[in-house]
Amino acid sequence: MDKNQKIMWTVVGVVVVAILGYWLYQTNKNTDDNTPTFVTNFSECAAAGYPVEESNPRQCRTPDGTVYVEDTGEQGPVVRDGCYVGGCSNTICSDEPGAVSTCEYRPEYACFSTATCERQASGKCGWTETEEFTACLSADLDLLTK
Repeated sequence: MDKNQKIMWTVVGVVVVAILGYWLYQTNKNTDDNTPTFVTNFSECAAAGYPVEESNPRQCRTPDGTVYVEDTGEQGPVVRDGCYVGGCSNTICSDEPGAVSTCEYRPEYACFSTATCERQASGKCGWTETEEFTACLSADLDLLTK
């Protein structure tokens, strides 16, 4: 192999390595742009731009399906006769403040804001259905069956 061929193959090698390096750089750069932001709570989820459901409390869903629920820091108020509204979706009526539940949300859970959490004839706390609650549930069921 003469001197000119060595120079030519060296230049070809350098060009190939440069093209490969540029391609790897662009591939890695594009991957970083598409990688979701690491999220550990509601605030980070919302700040990352993921969709926020305007429920009570608000919920943010990541592309992988993880749901983060906004911590409002509020404890369910005493409604009547020492009964407390609690649970992640405010669907628990309990003698104890701060009752917890799993955090899922269904449209009909919003209807509980129209029911009354109070002591029942049994002596235990429970929901008393109001006309508004029944109408709300009927409306939600109508929407779900259409």
